[in-house]
Amino acid sequence: DLTTKKIARIADLGPGIIDGIRSDSAGNILASHNRGRLFRVSPEGEVRKLLDTSVTGVSIADFDVVPDRGLVVFPTFVDGRVMAYRIPAGHRGG
Repeated sequence: DLTTKKIARIADLGPGIIDGIRSDSAGNILASHNRGRLFRVSPEGEVRKLLDTSVTGVSIADFDVVPDRGLVVFPTFVDGRVMAYRIPAGHRGG
């Protein structure tokens, strides 16, 4: 809370480092986990994994969203690539 400076936990995404965080048009939070996972967290704290590239060894760094195309675009950590992932229509958040 920016006014009271109170901090509250809204979700637990497991061990690791959260690298990127963005909000979507529906009030959800998109968070990238550096080991290769992208999560959507609802205002109520419900966590849904949208993408898991950890099985292929690809890490997700900070990311950006292209809302009109339903894309998440992110650089990989070690191999100098930029990747894009289309968020399924039911998961875009409006």
